[in-house]
Amino acid sequence: MKFYLVFVASIIVATIVSACGGGDADDKPIILQPDPIPVEYEGLSMDELNERSSGLSYKDIVGDKEKGIYESDTDPAITESILKHKGKLVYFEGMVEEIYASSQEGVYTFWLCTSGWDRLRQDGIAVAECGDPLFVRYSLDLGPELTKGGMIKLAATIFGSRTKKSRGMQITWQGSISTSVLYTTPEVSAVKLEAIGE
Repeated sequence: MKFYLVFVASIIVATIVSACGGGDADDKPIILQPDPIPVEYEGLSMDELNERSSGLSYKDIVGDKEKGIYESDTDPAITESILKHKGKLVYFEGMVEEIYASSQEGVYTFWLCTSGWDRLRQDGIAVAECGDPLFVRYSLDLGPELTKGGMIKLAATIFGSRTKKSRGMQITWQGSISTSVLYTTPEVSAVKLEAIGE
């Protein structure tokens, strides 16, 4: 009888462990690395990539709020608009706002401000709001080490969408209040990156 109870208990434990995923497979971190470079873009210079880019502006990618394509900054229509352009090559210049290292050496994600960076730069550090941001998947195989506040040129393919939280201050008669708003932005996979002014 004692053997039977141990046997049944071990089967129950084994079932629970396997149903819950057990092992290390679920513990592996998700690494947001860039997609492999499409064959047609391999070995091209930044100028050549710029010439071959789709020429899409930020507004072309996300849609135009003023034309009624979407009603709020997290409207699913923005993601739909972005996904219509998935895989297209785009070219942008801008300022690196935030950098996130992954658990894999040399692989990063970062926010690139593609407009309004002049007013964002104060002693080389991004402040307040990032204009027309892109969430970029990047590895050091595609260009130089990144620096916060650094100016770059980026050729990338459109990958999907990502939600960003804006940072700002609202001034009231009682003082200033920190505010934040969520909005949907394009996520891109880097093909090539170059620093500006180095």
